[in-house]
Amino acid sequence: MIVQGQHELPLFVHLKGTLDKITILFKPLGLNHFIQNSIIKIAGEPSQVFTDWDEDKNCKKFLFSFYSTDNFIERIAVLENYLLSRYHY
Repeated sequence: MIVQGQHELPLFVHLKGTLDKITILFKPLGLNHFIQNSIIKIAGEPSQVFTDWDEDKNCKKFLFSFYSTDNFIERIAVLENYLLSRYHY
């Protein structure tokens, strides 16, 4: 997973072939409700690999379930359930 921080200039990407991904756009500081570490530690650069969930035993199950189906409705349910399991005030 990759965290894209705020960019001062547009980020242009040229992709070849198919790409199976999802993008979640959090409101400012919204990601804080789903992480244990400081947002500065996790997303201090414009782009970096997201590792905060690596130790979560349910993360691999989530990713497997998410990519095991092509049904978008099922994927949304899997994603929402995982995010709810990570949510904290």
